[in-house]
Amino acid sequence: MYVIRGDDRETIGSMLVSDAAPRLLRLDVAGLTIDVLDPTVDISRSAASAAEADFVGVVSVWLDSIDDRAPIQDALLVGDARLDGYLVTESVPVPYPARDWSDGEPTPGPVLLTLFTQPDGMADDEFFAYWHGSHTPLSLEIHPLWCYVRNVVVRRLTLGAPPWRGIVKETFRSADDLTDPMRLFSGGGDPERMKANARRSLEDGSRFLDLDGGVQTYVLRETIFRTFDTLPKRATAPKMR
Repeated sequence: MYVIRGDDRETIGSMLVSDAAPRLLRLDVAGLTIDVLDPTVDISRSAASAAEADFVGVVSVWLDSIDDRAPIQDALLVGDARLDGYLVTESVPVPYPARDWSDGEPTPGPVLLTLFTQPDGMADDEFFAYWHGSHTPLSLEIHPLWCYVRNVVVRRLTLGAPPWRGIVKETFRSADDLTDPMRLFSGGGDPERMKANARRSLEDGSRFLDLDGGVQTYVLRETIFRTFDTLPKRATAPKMR
């Protein structure tokens, strides 16, 4: 996964879709998804975190080997783009139940991207127990998620990349599901229930997140340019990756 940054965010975001995507597809990547900032969705009422003014988006590329990443990175250097690269392990607790749009067409709903670090001094066992064992089930209970993709950073691939440990994508069917706290926190028309669920989410997240500068959240517009099929149907046994 590559976090893309740059000063001319609108131009870079457009070039990732119009220029970088075709180049990456010609490199025969196994899967490609590009998410760029969506300025039309305001989450100021429903989410709060640090954010950086030069953030453009995130690109997910599936390769047989990270040794082959040099031409990928070259293709992503559009405009004044800067890359932070990460090798990740992906889990999909909630896949899209069905897609009625094709590869290359923008996903209808917005994506909430969250980048976060692992707190200093917190052991891996504790970190993952809170994140995967507690917060994921709570998120699935509270939030109206359409798709939920959870990435654990294994290591950084580019010099100077921030030490993110988690890169999470939560997709919603509509902007209202994300921006309306009553819907985001499953209040069901009851303000007290909505507030209680929001409080549960914050308290649970605070157990494994550094909320003082260790979390960034952005709303993105996703385009799946090439679906990565994790279980391809083949006449022979699938190649182990």
